[in-house]
Order: sequence, then structure tokens, then C-alpha cells
Amino acid sequence: MAMDTDPDTLEWIQKDGIAATIAQKPYSMAFVGLQMLDNLHHHKPPALDEDWLKTASPQSPCSWIQVLR
Repeated sequence: MAMDTDPDTLEWIQKDGIAATIAQKPYSMAFVGLQMLDNLHHHKPPALDEDWLKTASPQSPCSWIQVLR
């Protein structure tokens, strides 16, 4: 098992030295991670010691909270 699609890895797959590989998407991984951090920065969740379901506002980025109420 490997994690890349560079030429050396693909060559070892052809030689049966590697059975499988996972291609990564570095741009997408960074974009989603930064988007999550931005959401947390601008929409701070309630403190962990509070009942988050009672304190969540309708403007919360978690719209599914409305379904639980």
C-alpha cells in the first residue's frame, strides 16, 4: 500500500511490488481545512460545559440543529 501517484510508485505497481495506492488532492485538502477553520473563527461554538443544543442560535452554521429541536 502506498500514498501517491508519482512515477516511481506507479512503476512499482506495474512490477507488482505495490498492490494499491491512494492519490491525494493537496489543494482540496488545504481548502477544506482552511474553510473549516474560518467557519470556527466566525461562528464560535458554545463552550463545552454548556448544553450546546439549548444555546445554539438559528444563525448557527449547523442548520441540522433545527431538526433536533
